[in-house]
Amino acid sequence: MTGKRVWVKRGKEQHAIQARVAENGRVQLNITAALAEVKHYLDANNTSSLCVIALTKYELFEDKTDLFVAGMASGIQRIAVFSLLRYDPNLTFCTEFWWKVEKIPQPLGERETKKVVLERSFKLLVHETMHLLGLDHCIYFSCVMNGAGHLQEDFAQPLFLCPVSPEEDEDAGRV
Repeated sequence: MTGKRVWVKRGKEQHAIQARVAENGRVQLNITAALAEVKHYLDANNTSSLCVIALTKYELFEDKTDLFVAGMASGIQRIAVFSLLRYDPNLTFCTEFWWKVEKIPQPLGERETKKVVLERSFKLLVHETMHLLGLDHCIYFSCVMNGAGHLQEDFAQPLFLCPVSPEEDEDAGRV
């Protein structure tokens, strides 16, 4: 890592992804730059994959005003990037100072930690994969496609779709 860039390998070459450093020294990747790197991978490998999804332990941001974003998908480009950092149940995040991350005093055991991280990650991957497949956010019922404004909303979402079908949804218009 150098300055406000994170270096990634692309074959034998190194490529810089724009980043920023929080007050506590934690690095956040620019999600637009990360998506561009994933798109390059997709194009360079001439894959017929439905999509390519990249996971990172770095936090992500889109523009200067963002505190962080969990992830982003581009269905048209068939790419997505997600951060898993805030899904660790052994970390706590200060609501006043977003960059403050601390370990909880009595962390969960390794097995329980993996279970919680996997559950939270699966919901994120299902949510963003549905975006890749053309579904927008749901406003009708509690469902994996609800938008989330903070981690508690994100963690409370179920891992299933609601009964509103895509045909009904077209008429009603998801947001």
